[in-house]
Amino acid sequence: MDNMMIVRAADRVTETAQEETGEEETNEDKTNGDVWEEISETDAAQEEITVSVTAESSEEEETGESETAQEPETAESETDEAQETETEELTEEETETEELTEEETETEESEEVLQSSATVNDITWTYTVSDDGNATITGCEETEGTDLNIPDTIDGYTVTGIGKSAFYGSSFIGSLTLPAGLITIEDYAFLQCSGITGSLELPTGLTSIGVQAFENCSGITGSLELPMSLTSVEAYAFGYCSGITEVDFPTGLTSIGAYAFLQCSGITGSLELPTGLASIGECAFGYCSGITEVDFPTGLTSIGAYAFLQCSGITGSLELPTGLTSMGDSAFYGCSSLTEVDFPTGLTSIGYSAFYGCSGVTSITVY
Repeated sequence: MDNMMIVRAADRVTETAQEETGEEETNEDKTNGDVWEEISETDAAQEEITVSVTAESSEEEETGESETAQEPETAESETDEAQETETEELTEEETETEELTEEETETEESEEVLQSSATVNDITWTYTVSDDGNATITGCEETEGTDLNIPDTIDGYTVTGIGKSAFYGSSFIGSLTLPAGLITIEDYAFLQCSGITGSLELPTGLTSIGVQAFENCSGITGSLELPMSLTSVEAYAFGYCSGITEVDFPTGLTSIGAYAFLQCSGITGSLELPTGLASIGECAFGYCSGITEVDFPTGLTSIGAYAFLQCSGITGSLELPTGLTSMGDSAFYGCSSLTEVDFPTGLTSIGYSAFYGCSGVTSITVY
């Protein structure tokens, strides 16, 4: 009996264990089934994503291919347009260059036609002929060590002009004789001709003396008489001509340019300005320390900056003209010998430092 009970008990335990094992296996199977279902769902989702990504990639590739196909066409089109534009611009530039070249060629040919030469008094001169049939001297062969006598006529043409830079820096030494019929002396005509000696006689019909026409002709000496037909003296016209001792101005002169008589230290005594003079340019008589007195005309309206800079020789009273309305900066700077200044009531503008360094002034009057 006991053995049979033991066997039955053992069987029951075994059955119970088997039942529990079966339940566990069933539960495990269920769990594994759920897991596999989740894995399957995940795989399906991944497949959908993969399909979606693949579709998008295909669309991007197609779009890229389309854009790539269009870009070369657009680039080629833009390149063609740019090349056409550059070609047109180059063509226009070449046309302009050709036109300029033609103009230069015509100008050179014109100058070559007009330029002539002739020998007068054993000197070969170059000249041009103007539309009015008169000649302008443009230069000559080197005449070192001799006087310079410019002829009145050349090849039958009357000489009325001295050209621009015609004798600039010439090495000749001696006197200068100008043509009797001379009307114009152009810019720089005798610039730095320091070899000119003696007095300078200007023809009576001369109407124009150009910029720097006689600048640095320090050998010119004595009195300078400007012709009655002259209406203006241009900038630096006689600058640094330290040998000039006196200047006789014509009554018709209306303006004296900037630096016109700069450092003409040889000018001495009283400076009598003409009655028709209206303006004195900047530094026109700067450093002309030999001037002792200035006689201003009543019609003078303006005195430029530095006009009488360091004219320390001007002494006594300085009476400014009634018509004067403006005076530039430092106009009488360093005129230390002045003792009195008379200002007109119409003067409306006095520049900065106009009388700086005029330490001798003790009286100022407004009239």
